[in-house]
Amino acid sequence: MDEKTRDGYVASIICLFVTILFAYVAIMSISNMTTAVIMGVFAVFFGGLGCVSFAKPDTVGVAVLHFLRILFKSGEEGEKGSNSHNKQIQRGTSRSVQVMTGDQAEVHINVPSGEKKQAEKPSAEEKETLRKETIVVTSDGYFYEFDLMKGDHLKGEITSTSPIDVLFVDKFGFDKWSKGRKYFEPEDSNDSVLETNIDYVAPKKGKWYVIIENNGRKSATVKVQLY
Repeated sequence: MDEKTRDGYVASIICLFVTILFAYVAIMSISNMTTAVIMGVFAVFFGGLGCVSFAKPDTVGVAVLHFLRILFKSGEEGEKGSNSHNKQIQRGTSRSVQVMTGDQAEVHINVPSGEKKQAEKPSAEEKETLRKETIVVTSDGYFYEFDLMKGDHLKGEITSTSPIDVLFVDKFGFDKWSKGRKYFEPEDSNDSVLETNIDYVAPKKGKWYVIIENNGRKSATVKVQLY
C-alpha cells in the first residue's frame, strides 16, 4: 500500500469517526430541532466524505485529509491566539493595556493594577500652613486659637532667641491662664526650649490654644510655623 492510499484510508476513518460524534450529538439534541438538524447535516457531510475517501483513497481521500489538516490547524491557531491575547492583557494590568486592532490603531485601556500605591508625604512647603510668622513675646505671653475636631493633629516648628514655654490647652485652661495665670494643667507642653517640634493631638472637639510664655526678663523673638 503506497503512502497516498494509506493517507486516503486515514481520512476515511477520521471522517467516519467525526460522523459518529455528530450523529450522537444530533440524537441527544432531538428536543432542540435546530441543533439536531445542524448536527445531522454535519454528520451526513462527514459521512459522505468518509465513504468517498474509502472508495477513492489515492485521490479524494488525500484531498480530504489535506482539508482536515487545514481545518484542525486553523482551530488550534485560533485557540492559541485567544490564550496569548488573554495572557498579554493579564501581564499588562499595571496601568494600561495597549491593544493593536485589526487596522493597527492603538487603543489604550486603563486597567486597575490592584496594587496600592503608597501616598507620598507632602513636603513642608506643601503642608497647609495655619500660622507662619515671627513674633515678639514679652512677659504677657502670646497665644493662637484653633477649632479642632477630636483626633486632629496640630504640628509645627518653633524657634526662639530666649527660653520659652509652649503650652497646648483647652478653653477651660485658657480662661484660667488669661485671668492672671491661675493654676491649670495643660494638655501638652514643651518647657524652657529655644527650638522645638510640636505635635499636639486634640482629645476632644472644641477650641484649643497654643500659648507661648516668656518667663525671662527680656523679650523673645520667636519664629512660628503651625500646620
